[in-house]
Amino acid sequence: MPIEDTGSKPDFSDEEKKAIKDSWSGVYSEYESASSEILIKFFVDNPSAQDFFPKFKDLDSEEKLKNSTAVRWHAERIINAVNDVIWLLDEPEKNAKNLKELSEKHAVQLNVDAKFFKVLAELILDKVAEKSGDSFSDSARSAWEKLLTYICISLKVAY
Repeated sequence: MPIEDTGSKPDFSDEEKKAIKDSWSGVYSEYESASSEILIKFFVDNPSAQDFFPKFKDLDSEEKLKNSTAVRWHAERIINAVNDVIWLLDEPEKNAKNLKELSEKHAVQLNVDAKFFKVLAELILDKVAEKSGDSFSDSARSAWEKLLTYICISLKVAY
C-alpha cells in the first residue's frame, strides 16, 4: 500500500504496531541527526516549500540549511510529533485531537500546502528503511505506509 493522503484512516493490528515501534527505535535513537537529514532533504528537493517558513527564506543552500538552528528545531518538532503518534496508537482519541490541532495550525495559521505532508512522509519512510537495514521487512514497510497514511489524512482534516 503506498502512502495516501485521502480516504479513510486505517486501523492497526498489534503486529503492525509492534513492527512500527521496533523499526522506529533506530531512527528515534538518533532523532537530532535523522530529523535534520529528513527536513534538509525535503527542502533541497522542494525549495518552494521554504516559502511557508519565513525563518528559512534566506537559507538558499544545503550548507545553510545544515547550519541553521531553526531548521534543526523544526525538524525535531516533526520527528517528535511522529513519535507521539506512534506511542499513542492505542489511544486514537488523543491522536486525533493532537493531529487535528496540527492540521488547523498548518492550514489556518501557516497556510502550508497540504501536498507537502505526503512528500515529507515519503522521506520519513525512506529514513526508517535506511536505519532499519535488512531488518525492514515488507510487513514493516506496509505498517509504516499505513501509519504515514494515517498521519497524512489526519493532517489534511482542516483543509
